[in-house]
Amino acid sequence: MNDESELLRRYSTEGAEAAFAEIVRRHIGLVYHAALRQTGDPSLAEEVTQTVFTDLARKAGPLAGRTSIAGWLFTSTRFAATKARRGEQRRRAREQEVFAMQTTATDGAVDLVTTADWEQLRPVIDEVLHVLDARDREAVLLRFFEGRPLAEVGAKLAMSEDTARKRVARALDKLQGLLARRGITSTTAALGVAMAGQAGVAAPAGLAVSVTSGAMLGAGAAGGVGWLAIFMGTNKIQLGIAAVFVAVGVTGYIVQAETQDGLRREIAALHRQPAALAELRGENRRLAATAAEVEMLRRDDIEFRRLAQGVEDAKKAVEDNAKRARQKAAEEDVRLGIEKLNRDGNLLVDEYKALNDRTKDTSLTAGARAALWIEVGRKLEEIKAKKREIQELSARAGSGNAAAPTGGTLKLAAPVTGGADGKSAPPR
Repeated sequence: MNDESELLRRYSTEGAEAAFAEIVRRHIGLVYHAALRQTGDPSLAEEVTQTVFTDLARKAGPLAGRTSIAGWLFTSTRFAATKARRGEQRRRAREQEVFAMQTTATDGAVDLVTTADWEQLRPVIDEVLHVLDARDREAVLLRFFEGRPLAEVGAKLAMSEDTARKRVARALDKLQGLLARRGITSTTAALGVAMAGQAGVAAPAGLAVSVTSGAMLGAGAAGGVGWLAIFMGTNKIQLGIAAVFVAVGVTGYIVQAETQDGLRREIAALHRQPAALAELRGENRRLAATAAEVEMLRRDDIEFRRLAQGVEDAKKAVEDNAKRARQKAAEEDVRLGIEKLNRDGNLLVDEYKALNDRTKDTSLTAGARAALWIEVGRKLEEIKAKKREIQELSARAGSGNAAAPTGGTLKLAAPVTGGADGKSAPPR
């Protein structure tokens, strides 16, 4: 038998891992270099090689009859490489599509798709954000609604930039699932773009100033009333009124100064806004690439699980084949053992019959006849012992599993009877 066929047979029937390892050692160069030529990518070539040899392990039994498997391996490599190339092309196309969508959404002054997405999200986004745990919600608010860089998000949450990126990605996944339950389906990339677009939307002009002024006036009025109550308790009403006017004047001066300072800060913030928007666009592009990479990793994980399940199925098939082979070998041993015991028993039967016939000789003396009967009894016991051995061996093999003895059931000739008249008689 061909050595390679024998190795495949041993692996398929006995589960001999060393035999399969030898086959891999012989053909790994052929498969890997063929895959590398067809894919042009070393990592993709390694995946194709793994797929081909996994398929070989699954089909080892049917392929054991081939004198050479090099041709089969080459053809299998070609199919696997073609499939891998197509998968890689689809992955790159998805990345380019996401990147193009991201570029369109961030570069345009008003993007209709992003606007439509946000109008769909706006009624429910606060509700689903509230469902998130505190740290995930904090990461999303800092990253998308305040437009902070990932390094700053990590610093505020006491974690590294890379950890912050992963937390933001996980939070996006959770938001996507929560929105899907409410009938809003979207990719994580589109969800990130829609939310990030709100970071660049400035508050109404002058709102900061009016809020500051209102807060200062409210605080000043409350302080003035308290001071006035104390002063009026110990001084004349005219002095109290004058003090109130003084307090209001001071408060007005402070409010005016704070208002001017707030206007200066707002103008400076407006000057910095283009740079911040440019940084946000860059971050959004990187986020889209990260989302595409996450999607690719998910698909790779699904494929890996499928391959792992295939390997487990192949191993189980090999184990089942080996178990059946061992059971068949055990049954064959039992059958041969029974046949041998049967042959030995038949020989004892023949000897017993011969001795039994000799006891019929009337010329024998009483002592010779007694000796013959002793020998007949001994042979009879040996025959019974053989029959017990056959029964025990058949019982161990299982009822109906062992082959029937080729010589048939042992049969004993009945001894003749007699006594003093010169005929044979069995010994007591």
